[in-house]
Amino acid sequence: RPGHSIREYIQGRRAKHFSYFSLLVFLVTISFFVNRLAEINIAVIYEQNGQGVFSEIQDFYRKYPRGYLLLSIPAYSLFSFVFFIKSRLNFAENIVLNCYRTAGEYLFMIVFYVACIFIKNIDLISLMYVGLQLLILLYMIWFYYQFFSVYYRYKWLLFLKTVIVSVLITVLSTVSIIFIMGIYAAD
Repeated sequence: RPGHSIREYIQGRRAKHFSYFSLLVFLVTISFFVNRLAEINIAVIYEQNGQGVFSEIQDFYRKYPRGYLLLSIPAYSLFSFVFFIKSRLNFAENIVLNCYRTAGEYLFMIVFYVACIFIKNIDLISLMYVGLQLLILLYMIWFYYQFFSVYYRYKWLLFLKTVIVSVLITVLSTVSIIFIMGIYAAD
């Protein structure tokens, strides 16, 4: 129940929740160390799957994991703020909900990195990575659907909107991060 739980947190029921910032820092740290143990280079998987442009994002993420978070969470929050304006949540509340959503995604990535410690076949890892990306997208859809379910009357319309918005948020956030990285690299 990630969406319902985080909505309750934003509405003031905080006794059962970790601080979103502490949780995110903890999971990023664990992910960083497990990724180092796995010795997997995601850029190779991107190149194998014909997604070479994303290898730059992965390189940036490997060098600056906290910098990537600083870029991605506000980008996701801006798009969720705009696309789910009917909920009347402010931008700060969108940052909180996207921090928790990102923390859930990091849990999936940690499991992936742990599996990569034991699996060395690059084709299998590549297939698992595609599955991980699909799982993260499905998680995003499920999270947003649950979170915003109280703000929308027609659930089928909300589901359709969360699917479209989740795909758009993923694409637009990635493009925004690439643009910002381009400005950063130009300096």
